[in-house]
Amino acid sequence: MSESLIIPEYEKLIMPEGFQSFVKDIGPLACDRYALTMTYAAWKLGFVDERITTSNVFCRSLLNNGDTYKDAADEIRNVKIPYLVNAGLGQVAEWYEGWKWKEHHLRYLAQEQIDDGEGKSIRLFPNEFLYWLSQQRLAMDIKAMPEGQLIFPQEPAMQKKGLWWQQMMTEAMDLSLISSSTNLTTVASQVKLAAQREAHQAGATLIEASAKDFASLAEMSLRRSPSIGGLQSARAGNIAGMDNTSNDYAGMCYGISVMGTFAHAWVMLHDTEEEAFENWAKVFPSATVFLVDTYDTLEGVKKAIAICKKYDLDLKGIRLDSGNLGWLSREARILLDEAGFKNTRILATDSISVRAAASLFGHVATEVADRESFVTGFGLGSEIAVNRNNPLLDFVQKLAARHTDVSTGRDELVRELIKLSETEAKTTWPGEIDAIRYVDRNSRWAGDTLIPANLDIGEGRLSRDVYSEHLTTGKVKVFPKGAPFVRLLQPWMLKGEMLQKPYIDRDAPAILAAGREVCRDAMSRLDRDHLHLPPDMPHGYGVGAAEELVQNRRVAVSHIRARQDLQKQRNRFDLAA
Repeated sequence: MSESLIIPEYEKLIMPEGFQSFVKDIGPLACDRYALTMTYAAWKLGFVDERITTSNVFCRSLLNNGDTYKDAADEIRNVKIPYLVNAGLGQVAEWYEGWKWKEHHLRYLAQEQIDDGEGKSIRLFPNEFLYWLSQQRLAMDIKAMPEGQLIFPQEPAMQKKGLWWQQMMTEAMDLSLISSSTNLTTVASQVKLAAQREAHQAGATLIEASAKDFASLAEMSLRRSPSIGGLQSARAGNIAGMDNTSNDYAGMCYGISVMGTFAHAWVMLHDTEEEAFENWAKVFPSATVFLVDTYDTLEGVKKAIAICKKYDLDLKGIRLDSGNLGWLSREARILLDEAGFKNTRILATDSISVRAAASLFGHVATEVADRESFVTGFGLGSEIAVNRNNPLLDFVQKLAARHTDVSTGRDELVRELIKLSETEAKTTWPGEIDAIRYVDRNSRWAGDTLIPANLDIGEGRLSRDVYSEHLTTGKVKVFPKGAPFVRLLQPWMLKGEMLQKPYIDRDAPAILAAGREVCRDAMSRLDRDHLHLPPDMPHGYGVGAAEELVQNRRVAVSHIRARQDLQKQRNRFDLAA
């Protein structure tokens, strides 16, 4: 290296403030075309800055866990994971941060064409509309369920209030970020359960000793992830409780601890496996975690032992990436113990699923002969890159209420809105709603109820009995006056400005850390019956609707049906509307 070359002191460079990921740079053009055409139509008709509405973002169904069962009618049914872990709000905040129309966005829209009805193409959006668009900023009021909190079908993840067109323009990206993140975080939480449910039992001394210095779960899904940069999978794993990631971009953006040693390519680059291990140990004597299955797994273990003994190094771990992981971990443990490396970790990274993690880590015993597996940590890739049992999670956004127009100067409800469907599950709840969760005497979750937002039930403890109709069975349960509860929706944005400190500070690592803590607490409050993993059947969690909300929906449906019938009768008698 030339003596005149000045090497920068990169550690002294200043990182940009605020969010670091590319999500903030996507901009408002990430919307469905109908959001723009509806906004243009409202602008053309003169009410784009007038109509105030409330919209709810919610999920319609739970995820399958990969198992099936026969119901009472002998029909095959999918076993459901009985909860979802809400996620994606942090990335929504990043996207909102950059929600500003840029010149190249407007240039693109200016060249879009539409048929004029006579076979000629004309501009879809005139310059006057595009100029108006360029001046707009988000100004919604939003309540949101925290990241990491458990969420169930029909409960709002977000509730937006404000100009109707802004809710439409943010719909697609909000749904994309929340649905995919919630899907992956829920699966990651199941792997976390599978990999830890027995680790606390007597006889787990090796596992406990290893966990003190090294992560037991690592997210390694970047190369399998369909999301650009693998950020959603990395965030999902971290919220669910995984200890680190292999993704350096996620490490920079979200402050996640990053891990990694070498791949098969490092071994194959050398003439022998011994040479590869030895060179690695020379450069990284304190990171002696060897991938041992490039050629022959147990021979690889022996060579890793020999190199560490040669240089008097502590063998931190071995990684198994193929083969019968249970059997190989047992045989490797014998070799390691005989060589004196009794605290060496054994990491498994071969397409680890919930079922595989449960079987490899589900039986703990003190003696080698009594243990089925000695895997002490997992690297998760495919399982949290894509949920193979449910690639898609059905989140939707629907209008729920219309309020007085801006020009009135008042904020009053005009009418509650409802989307009807022949399928009852797709008939929405009218009006502004809230979701409450009851807490029993053991601080565990005891069920949820959807309520009208203006229903007076007190704070912290019910000020009256609440009659809750189960959303699936229709059975009514009464939660008594005095029962402790928490409100799940929290103020998040007011007039386009963030309200919660990590979001105000644009501190993505703090946002993620808060979500991780919320998830840890929320999962610990679920009864163990809801946490059964395949092949066991988990119990469902009870969610209902308050009788007042049920009645509101009945009235709204009957009024819509009546208005439809009234028009038919007018037509029958040839009467003007």
